[in-house]
Amino acid sequence: LSLTRSLLLFLDTQIDSLTRFQMVKDRAAPSVPTEAMISTLKGLCEDKRNTVFVVSGKERHSLTKTLGNIPDLGLAAEHGMFISWPTSKVATRRRWETLVPETDRTWRSLAISIMEVYTSRTHGSYIEETEMKVLWQFRDADLEFGSLQAKELEDHLSKYLRSFPVDILHGGIEEGGYVEVRPRGVNKGVLAMRV
Repeated sequence: LSLTRSLLLFLDTQIDSLTRFQMVKDRAAPSVPTEAMISTLKGLCEDKRNTVFVVSGKERHSLTKTLGNIPDLGLAAEHGMFISWPTSKVATRRRWETLVPETDRTWRSLAISIMEVYTSRTHGSYIEETEMKVLWQFRDADLEFGSLQAKELEDHLSKYLRSFPVDILHGGIEEGGYVEVRPRGVNKGVLAMRV
C-alpha cells in the first residue's frame, strides 16, 4: 500500500441499543463526544491525505455545536440530508447544503396527525420532529403492543403518504423503536456517492 494514497473516511455516530436506552432514560444529559474522540478526529483531519466526514442522525445545530470547530472535518446531519463540507475556516459560520431538494412539506402535517392517533393509544410513545423528518418513538411503550402499533402505523402512513416523495422506515426495539418519515432519497449511500 502506497503511503501517498488518499483516504475518504466516513465515521458513523450510530450507538448501541444499551447506550441509546441509557440516553433515553437520561434525557436531560445530551450525548457529547469524549476528548479522546475529538483528539482522534483532529488527528485524522490533520493528515492532508484524509477526507473525513462524521455522519449522524443528529440535527445540524447539534453537530455544529459539538464538532463544528474541528478544522477540515466534514459533517453530515440527519443521515446525510444536510452536508457541511470540510473547511479549515472553523471560526466562520458553517455552511450547509441539502442532499435532496425538499419542496413539498405538506406530508409532515399529515404524518403528524396520523402519528398522534397512535400516540394517544400507545402509552409511552411520543412524536419527535427534526428539520427533515418526523418520528414516532415507541421504545418506552410495552414492547409487544408498541411493535404491533408500529407495524399498523407504518401501513397507515404508507397508504396515506404514497403520493408524496417520502420514505417510511421502521426500526424495532433493537434499533431504538421508531417509525420514521423522511424525504425520499436521503440515506448514507446517496451521501457517500455525493461526497
